[in-house]
Amino acid sequence: MAETAISGGRPRNLIPIYAFGLFSMGMIDLFVFLVSWYAARTLDFSATDVGLIISARGYVALVLSIHCGVLMDRFGTRRVSLVFLALVIAGGAFFPFMTNFWALFFMQMTVGGAISIVWAGALTLSAQVSKGDAEFLGRFSFYARIGTSSAPFIAGLVWDLAGGAMAAFAFGVFWAVMGFLCLWLAPEQQTADEIKAEQAEADYVRKPFSLADIMPKMSDYMLCFALTAIPAVAFTTAAIFVRNAAYNLQTSVYVNFVEDLGFTATKLAILFSASEVGAGIGSLFSGKTMNRYDPRWTLILSTCIGLGLILSTPIFAAIPNYLGWAVFLSLALAQFVRGFIQGVSQPILFAVQARAVGRELQGSVVGLRQTVNRLGGIVIPPAAGIAVDYWGYENGFAATAVGLGLAWLFVLYLGLRTPKIER
Repeated sequence: MAETAISGGRPRNLIPIYAFGLFSMGMIDLFVFLVSWYAARTLDFSATDVGLIISARGYVALVLSIHCGVLMDRFGTRRVSLVFLALVIAGGAFFPFMTNFWALFFMQMTVGGAISIVWAGALTLSAQVSKGDAEFLGRFSFYARIGTSSAPFIAGLVWDLAGGAMAAFAFGVFWAVMGFLCLWLAPEQQTADEIKAEQAEADYVRKPFSLADIMPKMSDYMLCFALTAIPAVAFTTAAIFVRNAAYNLQTSVYVNFVEDLGFTATKLAILFSASEVGAGIGSLFSGKTMNRYDPRWTLILSTCIGLGLILSTPIFAAIPNYLGWAVFLSLALAQFVRGFIQGVSQPILFAVQARAVGRELQGSVVGLRQTVNRLGGIVIPPAAGIAVDYWGYENGFAATAVGLGLAWLFVLYLGLRTPKIER
């Protein structure tokens, strides 16, 4: 049994974990960028079609996130994540051959869903290692943001300079292989049964493997949803849904918006990277922010500001063309600021949830979190795409703002009724 990466408060053996965070989170933005750009530029799909395709990755994850989180608690995070990483490597190279809507939709649902589960594994691993330490989670988030800021940018350059979709998706597969190697070197954490045996001061005896052990169980889903009875879990889960709406908009209608402005793949990748660079820098301030300010208000206000910045995107189109790069630089600045704010708040959110449940339930609470994430990823992109196709960018973004504003008020309500969170 590999020893845990943190013992007695002193971190060790963390390089593979940080590296896995870099490649696993970078893989999300890398493939979302490539698939959305491929659909919008190469296949000339509408905003609604792009939104539906991007949301397809959420269907598998919506159904399996809780189950896979339970499996990570039961069999080990590293083992389960390696299986899904192998699926990404095997299927990622086939994206450029998907030339119609349903073929691309199915591929995104399968491979994109597996990528979501891999990232859930990275989150579970970091929660198990950190034990709710916001400073460690901030460092983990910083390294993860290096991946999200660099991967889309490199992929955009590969697309523009090395032959388009084939070369760019080949780079995506290479990125996934690197993630697999890093995870292979990472230490496995204790399973739920091992933790229970340790707490009972009893010897752990591994049960014989049974196929029934990996099948979904209704009791597992009920246990995960029951975690929302904990006020801190309910509040942070709702906050995750709303704060990730900004990301869901960025990877769907935002792509169509900048493509209509005539931007290249490299420029779009820079806009994606600006957000991630800001988030990487912001994550370094998470520990101090959590120690100094009330985590509830940090999450409430950061969610509101992040939404406002992405929903104001059409305003930048009003900048006169004779100002040259002004539109691009304004969009990049807005992305950077939004990323910085979300970078500060994300590790705080993870720390609050990690502290709210026991070590043996970290995979389960991450599964719940990812389920809510995927629900937003399924609902928001196509809804926003329909609004934009029907009313245009300005009115479509405004209509989306009204709906998400109401959701934010619910987050505010849950935050106000959540007991003060220990810093």
